[in-house]
Amino acid sequence: MSFLQARRAVRFAFTWLMAGSLWASAHAASAQAIKQDTPDAKYSNYARTIGGEDSHDVTRILTDQSPMAGAESLFASFFGQGVYPHFTQKESIPKWSKMKLTIKQKFFNPAKVQAALDILNQVTLTKMNEYANGNYDPIVRYQAMIFIGELNQSLMTARTIVPLPEALPIMGRAALNAQLPTGVRIAALLGIKRHVELGLPANRKKAVIEAMLSIVKSKEPVPGESQEGQDWLRRRAADILVDLGQNTPEMKEVLAMDAAVAAVPAATAVAAPSKAAATPAPAKAAGSLDDLLAPPGK
Repeated sequence: MSFLQARRAVRFAFTWLMAGSLWASAHAASAQAIKQDTPDAKYSNYARTIGGEDSHDVTRILTDQSPMAGAESLFASFFGQGVYPHFTQKESIPKWSKMKLTIKQKFFNPAKVQAALDILNQVTLTKMNEYANGNYDPIVRYQAMIFIGELNQSLMTARTIVPLPEALPIMGRAALNAQLPTGVRIAALLGIKRHVELGLPANRKKAVIEAMLSIVKSKEPVPGESQEGQDWLRRRAADILVDLGQNTPEMKEVLAMDAAVAAVPAATAVAAPSKAAATPAPAKAAGSLDDLLAPPGK
């Protein structure tokens, strides 16, 4: 690993720590009503849901031990009305990462049937997008966007990891949408960076460059967000541009800020009250940005 790669890796690791601290602070300070989804009655107990008959049926379909017939309705019910609503419950927030890891190990990683994984990805993408953009706990919103960035189109058995193409427009909208809290936008940038590192489709590269440049050039935070948070967004966007081989005066200015990063306490970076959720409109886009904001293949 080169010095530059190591430097970028350290910065992004610190971003994860900063974002966790930020959302914990925002959660403690928030007096607004936080939405929690209620699982379907048959899935009310999380442990029994994960170990129940529907869970076994889902696993058998994913691992090619049962036919695909009825998979869409089963997955929509089991994950959409059972498993994932538990992720929004207050008592689940400290266990979010562990719960996500269990889901990955039990369902995503063992998958052998591409069509079944496609259904699981779609259900997961839909629910996590709903959570990231809804009036849920700030930590739920951040973690949901992180989950979106981690989704893969490819099976674990594939020789090459292919990130889920449908995730990129969602993350692009979030990163560009100043109506969203900074933490959600940072999570979106982390996901975009992963897509870039694993290889963007040729028809997406120009759009991602344009989107990141627009963030780098946005110096002023929107009302309710901090200058430190805006600077973090700009630095993360600049990191992505470096990965894409870009070199502009705006990037140099932003990357120079990293010399002072150590002087910014993690708990104060972006430590502004969380915005109340609203159904976010797609960020305004022009020219090739439309390519990023549009679903794959459009």
